[in-house]
Amino acid sequence: MWRPTHIVLDSTELVADLRVTSTRMSILRAYCQKFDTHLIVPRVVRLEVANHIASRVRDAIISSNETTKAYRDAGLPLPEFASLNDPAGLVSSAQERFQQRLVWLGAETLAFPDFSHEQVVTRLLQERRPFRGGKAKEVGYRDFLLWKNVMSLQGRVAFVTSNTKDFGEKSDSGVVLHSDLQDDAIEEGREVRLFPALSHLTRDVLQPQFSSLAQAQVESLVLDNREMLADFAWTHLEHELIAASPSFSLRDFDITWAEEAAEESGFGKLEVIGDAAYSEVLHIVVEEGLGGMRLEVDKISSFNCNASVGIAQTLQCYLWYGSAETIAETREIEMQVELEFTVRDEGDSLEPDGVSLARVRDWQWVS
Repeated sequence: MWRPTHIVLDSTELVADLRVTSTRMSILRAYCQKFDTHLIVPRVVRLEVANHIASRVRDAIISSNETTKAYRDAGLPLPEFASLNDPAGLVSSAQERFQQRLVWLGAETLAFPDFSHEQVVTRLLQERRPFRGGKAKEVGYRDFLLWKNVMSLQGRVAFVTSNTKDFGEKSDSGVVLHSDLQDDAIEEGREVRLFPALSHLTRDVLQPQFSSLAQAQVESLVLDNREMLADFAWTHLEHELIAASPSFSLRDFDITWAEEAAEESGFGKLEVIGDAAYSEVLHIVVEEGLGGMRLEVDKISSFNCNASVGIAQTLQCYLWYGSAETIAETREIEMQVELEFTVRDEGDSLEPDGVSLARVRDWQWVS
């Protein structure tokens, strides 16, 4: 299975999902996290999308004003959106939210590439893609910047753009990278595959790496909510996890420490009480989604998840000689467990309703 080192998104995919909340985006995020793939949104693309957002906001304000006038003419109460009186603030707010969603997505940026004017003019005159001939001969400067960014990346690159007119050409297998650009890649020793839509990349590369679409969604949700899930498990499962951990017993300890303490202190009797007289959960770290999802009306109702659990157990001994003195030794267990969460799907996040210990997968002494 071909796995990209880098995935580069053109503005065409981002403009189609400015909220960055689609299932495809969740799968993309989960894939990049799982396989340590770099998701790239170059600076030129970010500026293009920011400009598109500004245009969308201005259109929304014009539409709102027209609707407000219609309400007023009809003698109706004005809708809440009639107070859109800060266009610059609205544009800034929308652009900031988009940037925050790119951070959530884990997108990296690339600065503008460095090249000479002569390189641009030479390629333009040769009518090599992404420049074209005819009336569109001098159109394509931003596309050329983007392509130079793609060419700067080492390893396997998945280039996602619906602008196949400038970057692609048809073949028997569908749309592929244009031959001019393929020549660039060969000359620079690069491996670039063009995907005409994120849905194509999802279908052909991303989704096959997960057992199901729900699996990818769960892994993305877990990435967003690890700490919250760990805190929830800690609150609800502490005693169950302790009960499931293997108990230390006398034979698991080097009891010499107690025997020497008895001899040095003059105490004549050593009594070990219990196997593990005291235990506490030190940490719970939620790691990843496993599967076992149950769906209800397209909403995730439960899923199983790996977690690492640290547990401290203390063995207490009494030394007797007319009076008693307590000494203790503590050791730690690291358990790999599978937790089952019952959740409410809230769209961009989830809220746990319950959690149980599905099974202990492995454990070991750590001290």
